[in-house]
Amino acid sequence: MQEKNVSEQDQKVKTVKLKLLADHTHANMAYSAGMEIEVPEADAKWLKDLKIAEYSAVNKPAVTKPTVEEK
Repeated sequence: MQEKNVSEQDQKVKTVKLKLLADHTHANMAYSAGMEIEVPEADAKWLKDLKIAEYSAVNKPAVTKPTVEEK
């Protein structure tokens, strides 16, 4: 049987930081509202869809004001 060569980067799961909007328990570990946690993207989507968390300020897209030329 031939082994597949998988790079370390391919094995890494992309994560995002979230701020909890409500208390949450995972694997018997309690997390309080207001805490920032780092979770895989799929888990982040699930928590956001349930309105348990929102993106942390680190992950929020920057809001830019239009320049004079853009108005």
